[in-house]
Amino acid sequence: MTSAQPWEDFISYETVRLLYAEGIKRWGGAGSDPTAGCIDAALGAAFNAEIYSADDEEQQGLVAGLIFAGYLLFYLATKHCYVDGNKRIAWACSMFVLLRLGLTVQATEDEVVDFCLSVAKGDVENGSQVVRWLAPRLLSVA
Repeated sequence: MTSAQPWEDFISYETVRLLYAEGIKRWGGAGSDPTAGCIDAALGAAFNAEIYSADDEEQQGLVAGLIFAGYLLFYLATKHCYVDGNKRIAWACSMFVLLRLGLTVQATEDEVVDFCLSVAKGDVENGSQVVRWLAPRLLSVA
């Protein structure tokens, strides 16, 4: 029996797995199991960013969970845990976290696609840049 991970308040491994399966079912692609440990590594790295970026002046005062959502998008899009669908799962997981916080992102589909491609290609160099892209586009869903 494993203990709950601290990021499970935001999103669980099982939720990532379910979102991935649904994305492949809806939009196609070569579905696969993730590389061993890759999803946990992305979740853990995003959680560490959330915890430790409180010291980063640029990211102080942001909504709790936004840093986690941004870094999760970055790590899932760049670690290539799956054979196919990495950008989709990165976006879906990030939006899942934001929706749980009562937030969404105001952006066109083209803007989202272009941004996720930029992350995956390495034009976006770190999770902090993802957070800076997301922050001004946040809207309350309430």
